[in-house]
Amino acid sequence: MIVVEDSLSADGPHIKLLKQLKYHYIIVVKPSDQPSLFEEVRKRLNSGQYEEFEKRERMDRPGLSLDEGVAVNKSHPDILVNYLDYWELREGKEYNFSWITDLELRRDNVYQVMRGGRGRWKIENETFNTLKNQGYQLEHNYGHGQKHLTTVLGC
Repeated sequence: MIVVEDSLSADGPHIKLLKQLKYHYIIVVKPSDQPSLFEEVRKRLNSGQYEEFEKRERMDRPGLSLDEGVAVNKSHPDILVNYLDYWELREGKEYNFSWITDLELRRDNVYQVMRGGRGRWKIENETFNTLKNQGYQLEHNYGHGQKHLTTVLGC
């Protein structure tokens, strides 16, 4: 089983639980949430220890890059993850997406792993868009109370 989650799940205790349960994962990461992870990736990129399938200078087409064995954060340096970055240019605007995973990343599978990560976003957004705008009169509420981080409320 491969668990695909948003950036709220990119923390040491959760990743340890997934490993304990023997689940694979693809988890979104954002620079604002994981600054030490992105700092390490930047250092590796600048020193040439990082593999880019398409150079960032070639923004006329999508690109993928990967890095293996990066600490998830400074609080959990023992939890090493594989980092995947995807970028594309659409209508003159750059879009960038990043994930961590325990899946082995190779040239022959990295595109499929990226599609798995992007699939989570598409399913979530289309589901909530349907519930909100197609007559179901439901609203998606982030941060509802102290106990439940995400709930769906009926109006």
